[in-house]
Amino acid sequence: MTHRFVFILLWLALIGGCSEQQGSTVLNAGDYTVRINTDPDPLEVGEKAQFLVSILNQNGQNIDNCSAQFRQYMPDMEMSQDNVFVKLVASNGRYQGQSSEFRMGGDWVLEFKIACAGDTRVLKMEQHLEWPE
Repeated sequence: MTHRFVFILLWLALIGGCSEQQGSTVLNAGDYTVRINTDPDPLEVGEKAQFLVSILNQNGQNIDNCSAQFRQYMPDMEMSQDNVFVKLVASNGRYQGQSSEFRMGGDWVLEFKIACAGDTRVLKMEQHLEWPE
């Protein structure tokens, strides 16, 4: 548990220097707005990514009583891990997690399942990853 806490603190320190809105993808989830930041940004082939997801109410304040999960997949490829959702860890109205490695270039979908006050929404974020040169 202590290692997990230290990891979260270090990760928050790493991303803390960046503006949360800069480079964000913003998605509408009914009464909520979901802001997604990735590190690296843009995503890179051969790398895992860290996600920081903020769920905001209509006043722009973080909501901390939700749950969030995500999965990554390539729509044109079928792989066994495509159906596995990873739970994002909640901390002060922000939800954090790490992807699996993005093993190939091409079209990817990041799918986020957000549940707040009995309302569950599934949001998709499409990404195109270029092969490194």
